[in-house]
Parts: sequence; structure tokens; C-alpha cells
Amino acid sequence: MLIYEFRTKNFTLTCEQVPEHDPDLSWDDTGEVQKMIDAGFYDLFCAKVSVTHKSGLSVSEYLGNCVYRTGEFVKPGSRDYFSSMVGEAIDRMRWELQALRNMPIKAA
Repeated sequence: MLIYEFRTKNFTLTCEQVPEHDPDLSWDDTGEVQKMIDAGFYDLFCAKVSVTHKSGLSVSEYLGNCVYRTGEFVKPGSRDYFSSMVGEAIDRMRWELQALRNMPIKAA
């Protein structure tokens, strides 16, 4: 589920909630968090932040076992992980684009 999108002339940044295939609530000693998930108050998901260049080149960062109310992952005050993931994805995109610019082209 798409929860955030930002576009510029050359890039699109998205954040999605994707299914968590290996949930770990071992820290939930009382079972209260699991009850809140089961009742629909919290979502348990893997966060996926992607940066896509207009050329189609795309990079993604993932953070698993996120437990938030729907949409809270990207709201101000709850953005510590989100901001970090955005920075990491942008840095990876810069690195990938620089690597493509420096790639030698061999004549056939």
C-alpha cells in the first residue's frame, strides 16, 4: 500500500507498506501489541522506500517489523526511520548514477 509519494522533474520517491513475511513480536511481553494489530489499531508491515530516476533506474531500502497506526510511519514526529531510509535511498541512487556515468563504453 502506497503511503507517501513525492515527485520532482527527474525523480520519484515513494514509501510503501509491504507485507511482513517474518513477523517478530518477541519484544511484546504482554501481548498487548498483538491484540492491537489483531483489532486493526496497528499495522505490522515492512516499509519500502524507493527512489526512481526518470530513466527507470530504481533503488529501494527496506525496514521490517514496523508497527504503526496506518500512515503514522511518514508523519512528522514519527519520521526518524522514514527520514533515515529516504537519505539512504537517495545516497544509493547518487552512487548508482555516478557509477553509470563512469562506466566505460567499449566499441563492438
